[in-house]
Amino acid sequence: TIIVNSFWLLPNLYFIFTSSSVPKESKQNRIFSQEYRLRNRENGYIQDVALAKGFYFQWSVYNFDKNRFEYLMPEWRDHLKNPAVAAIGYGMFALVTTGMFLAFKKSSGLFLAFTPFLIIPFILLMNHTPPFSWLFDFLLRFSLFEEALRFVYTKLSILLIFSYAVFLSYALFFVFSKISQWKWLTYILSTL
Repeated sequence: TIIVNSFWLLPNLYFIFTSSSVPKESKQNRIFSQEYRLRNRENGYIQDVALAKGFYFQWSVYNFDKNRFEYLMPEWRDHLKNPAVAAIGYGMFALVTTGMFLAFKKSSGLFLAFTPFLIIPFILLMNHTPPFSWLFDFLLRFSLFEEALRFVYTKLSILLIFSYAVFLSYALFFVFSKISQWKWLTYILSTL
């Protein structure tokens, strides 16, 4: 595996050993690192992490045709402002937490192996909520983590969403196994 991947691994290792300070010292990094970190913190609350909502929802770009700033994702912002959509999202998050609880309760080894993919991103994305913010601030004291966690959402959201899918499916499997004798209810819940 290492030999097959050496075409990208070796140049990256060479860069790390010879020029690892270049990104940290770049002008763009020095100008925007603090802003990126603060923008990530804007969404460091449970209501945002539950919906896997990142800082791009508050990001604005200048529209030269209209001579004003506009949000980058206006359709998504309007979509998530719908109370029914938010309720569905929070309901799915409740099922995810139920799935994780059931995995611990039933000591399901296969699903327990996925808990770090949920817990670690969840903790780091809750970076504006104590006590998680305290851990996040502590990690930022180390230069390695300071650079790595600059775009914490883009680095961890994929793992978080993956674990959401895993534990949501586990919770749904549990629900469907309990109601399997009522076919009509299974069809209705499947449709929903």
